[in-house]
Amino acid sequence: MSLKAIPALLFHIAAASVMVWAYTSLSLSPMHPIIMKRRGGHWAFLTIQG
Repeated sequence: MSLKAIPALLFHIAAASVMVWAYTSLSLSPMHPIIMKRRGGHWAFLTIQG
């Protein structure tokens, strides 16, 4: 791996960490009970939540 690739690698690790944190925090959303009653739950809304 070249030294030029290290910033890109760190950026991707940070981005993946933020996505994992956000996904695991979905249950803290005030809309969580309503969304979970719907077919598909959060999976149906992941493309518009963000």
